[in-house]
Amino acid sequence: MSKISVLGTQQHPLYGALTMAVPVGQDNQQFREDLRGHGLNPTEDPDVLWSFERFVISRDGRPVARFGPKVAPDDPALPKVLNVELAAG
Repeated sequence: MSKISVLGTQQHPLYGALTMAVPVGQDNQQFREDLRGHGLNPTEDPDVLWSFERFVISRDGRPVARFGPKVAPDDPALPKVLNVELAAG
């Protein structure tokens, strides 16, 4: 295991595929505006926005969902997507 780049010219192909396959959620758009409000320059779509962005991958290897950094670990949307994917197996 080693660090990989999730942005830019050194972006790992996994993150290139994930970000292109799953659209950026509305929560990320608001987070971008929040960052701009603090004088920061966030990434642009479809790049990973910030730490703790999560992707859900189906059993057959397809990216099926993307959750931004403002989605809390206990958000009901996460188990809802996971349960659908687990039931599909």
